[in-house]
Amino acid sequence: MKEQLEGFVVGVEGAIAKVRLTVHAECEDCGMCLGDNAVTIDADNQIGAKLAHKVMIEVEKNHTIRAAFIVYMCPLLAAVLGVIIAEFLAPVIGISRLGLDILGGCIFFALAVIAVVRYDKAISRKRILPKIIRIIY
Repeated sequence: MKEQLEGFVVGVEGAIAKVRLTVHAECEDCGMCLGDNAVTIDADNQIGAKLAHKVMIEVEKNHTIRAAFIVYMCPLLAAVLGVIIAEFLAPVIGISRLGLDILGGCIFFALAVIAVVRYDKAISRKRILPKIIRIIY
């Protein structure tokens, strides 16, 4: 889901613009704004907005939800998968079900955590910025 916000360009460095947004009702109590009633963010400036332009930016809202799902649910689901696989393998190998269930869950959980850390490093290189979509004036 994308949200469109208005703001003023307060700085430009190459293809990145610093945009000052006024705070809306839904974020007035977040505490990030140290009292000046505005937030300054970096935005992708492919359209060439200049200093003091009023611009419309587009912000992807579901990055936080997606990140929380990846960080919390993927390792949990991997641990459950490890237990299920171990449950089927225990009779074949001839090892205690409980011991193999615990081992399988821990191994799959650890592998999922390693995968999440690598994924985080990979996407942090490709920083996802809000995008300036239109110059208002």
